[in-house]
Amino acid sequence: DREHFSAMVKESAIQPHHSSVAADSRAPRDLTEEWQQFLSENPTIGQVYRLGRLTVTESSSRPVAVTVNITLTNLGSSAWPAHAAVQIAHGADLGMDTLALGRVTSPGEHCKVTLHLKVPRQADAPSCIWALSLDGRVFGVLLLLELDWIESTSAGLLGQATDNLQSARAYVHEVRLQAHDQALLPDLSRVGDVTEEWSADLARTSVTQAYRIGSIEVTSAARGANLELILALENIGQDEWPEGTELKLVSGHSFGFESWELDTPVKAGSVIQMAMPLKIDHKVCKL
Repeated sequence: DREHFSAMVKESAIQPHHSSVAADSRAPRDLTEEWQQFLSENPTIGQVYRLGRLTVTESSSRPVAVTVNITLTNLGSSAWPAHAAVQIAHGADLGMDTLALGRVTSPGEHCKVTLHLKVPRQADAPSCIWALSLDGRVFGVLLLLELDWIESTSAGLLGQATDNLQSARAYVHEVRLQAHDQALLPDLSRVGDVTEEWSADLARTSVTQAYRIGSIEVTSAARGANLELILALENIGQDEWPEGTELKLVSGHSFGFESWELDTPVKAGSVIQMAMPLKIDHKVCKL
């Protein structure tokens, strides 16, 4: 009979070993549905799983240790030999290029794998993907790790005292997504206030609200696609926002939009509208 190799992630856990690296507890999850276009072109892969999302405060210091524990399940009809391995397929390997499973895993059995990573303190590739491989062929599952680097000044911006911010609170009054490319698929159902979900993170800063302004699925056909977010912000504080007040990127990738500055003051109770033109440069890993 023809050998059939398949796998899926049963569970995973990620643990940074330094305060300069934070792991988003909501990030680990199955992304298979969102990667359907890619999977249809790579039939030996059955699952895409995000191991986590790390936010790293930039520094010239040495890399930070991060441990990822993964339990894989053999869903195929053939056993995985001991020399089957987890190997890097896209992005920086973070010190883990290849890791042999080390034992035979029969169909239906679980195999536990531990990745000991070294995450650089200076910006590198925004994502890393490992895959199960056997004799040069990938199969079963892709393991995705997302990384964001923030400047130490940005970290300070989020954590500064609230004395000058209480009169400059805002909430997003309205959001409209305008996708200028058919390769971008906005999900308007995910737009909204996520303050409760982010409460633990916000408690460590002077920020009072988190708002998801968009959720976009980018298909493999996208190359330099355009997207425009139209936001309406209302000043619900007691004082006006002075000229020069900025909406500024503090984490992640700018997609060509790093800051926006008020050219006129905004009085308390007033609503302003702004446009965020974004350039989505999507790159699909090749396996």
